[in-house]
Amino acid sequence: AYQELLIKQSVLIAPFDGIVANTSKKKYAVINTNDFLCTIIDNKNYEVEFNILEDEFNLVEFNQEIDILIPQKVNNFKAKISEINPVIDENGLIKVKAIIIGNITDLYSGMKASVIIKESLENYRIIPKNAVVYRSNKPIIFKYVNGLSSWIDITIIEENNSFYAISGDVQIMDTIIIEGNLNLSHGTPVNIDL
Repeated sequence: AYQELLIKQSVLIAPFDGIVANTSKKKYAVINTNDFLCTIIDNKNYEVEFNILEDEFNLVEFNQEIDILIPQKVNNFKAKISEINPVIDENGLIKVKAIIIGNITDLYSGMKASVIIKESLENYRIIPKNAVVYRSNKPIIFKYVNGLSSWIDITIIEENNSFYAISGDVQIMDTIIIEGNLNLSHGTPVNIDL
């Protein structure tokens, strides 16, 4: 009976299925109650943790679907926001967690990932950042109209790494000058390389 009790006390049961990692003890080692033995990774419910700026708080909500890009993988993954920490840290950041959707088993804990949060911007035009230049500290763009540059005042609404969402007198079929625009002025003749 004592032997059976010892055997029962030597078995650890995890509260979920997963993969054992970071084992710290060898076979037949004596383990005390508070000793670290291993980590169990739930490889069916991967969680992505990321920070957003305080100003971007309105872009996320609980259960929102987002895209996760992992550099080592070809396809993006879908995830749902599972937690938004209601505390802003000393750097003005809010911690957000999302659970990857689907039965994904070939990821590793600690992998780097990019988070893509899509925001619907209606009635705005999206232009490359290099199309915008500043005159008197105000953002402007140049349109190409009948061989000449045409200066357009704009308002920047949103931005990401590569693009601005703007409002202003810009139509869908307008040709926007995105190179060689730093020294342009209104009405300058422009040659376009196609």
